[in-house]
Amino acid sequence: MSQNTAGPSSVAAESRAGVYRFISNPLIVSTSDGRQFYGTLVATDRDRNLILSEATERLPISFDSRRQERFRYVGMIVVPGKHIVRVDVESRLVDSKERQIQTITSSDVI
Repeated sequence: MSQNTAGPSSVAAESRAGVYRFISNPLIVSTSDGRQFYGTLVATDRDRNLILSEATERLPISFDSRRQERFRYVGMIVVPGKHIVRVDVESRLVDSKERQIQTITSSDVI
């Protein structure tokens, strides 16, 4: 049976390094109350909070009595890590001009 020699601090460092590679990339952050935030990742911290710039909030239909999605510009926002349920990284392939979405788990966000 093999033993894992990596301690908690090295695992956390690897997770942070994984998230830092998405700095300056557009993200779609889904929260526990059903909202989504579309914006560019600026920073993160040890509490798994994400700071997005040029962010837009999408309110789900249940938040709006008009029964349609609503968007509002929020600018720079801190999304608390304890409320993040999903993070999608959006990137565009330059040569094929296709949209590609990659999901990272909230445990990757440290």
